[in-house]
Amino acid sequence: MAKNLPAQPNLDWLKKTAKDRLAEMRSHDPSARLHQAQSEIAKDYGFKNWRALKAYVDSVSVDGQIVSAAVRGDAPELARLLTEHPANAKLIGGGRWNRPLLHLASEGGHLDCIRLLLARGADDALAKTIATLTSHAPFDAIAARRRIAAAVIEAGKHPF
Repeated sequence: MAKNLPAQPNLDWLKKTAKDRLAEMRSHDPSARLHQAQSEIAKDYGFKNWRALKAYVDSVSVDGQIVSAAVRGDAPELARLLTEHPANAKLIGGGRWNRPLLHLASEGGHLDCIRLLLARGADDALAKTIATLTSHAPFDAIAARRRIAAAVIEAGKHPF
């Protein structure tokens, strides 16, 4: 029977658990590898593999919810989460989103999220960089970049 994860699972704790398992495995088999220990930990919790476990943890963790809201452009949800966890405005997203929230929001052209993050203390240096990035949004990149630069300037973070 699979173990139950806590309501707010912590990926760092799971990584440490996998490293501990690796040390235990190496006492019996010196050629054991980390991916084998990770796979065992995932299976302990009822997941097919480590990737599936990590995806689940990312989706239910506070950090994962914040990253997801920034990527989706869900400013009300992002505001709610940042009100509950104010230090996370400077969060660097994990996994495939290993970039600051401000980058994630700007890549989607999510101006409300950009304004919110700037108001909540997103890094000034990042704000200046964001204003010069070409957007990957599905709409006109030049117009998107101008709107993003305007949001940065409105927030008092003069990029140029």
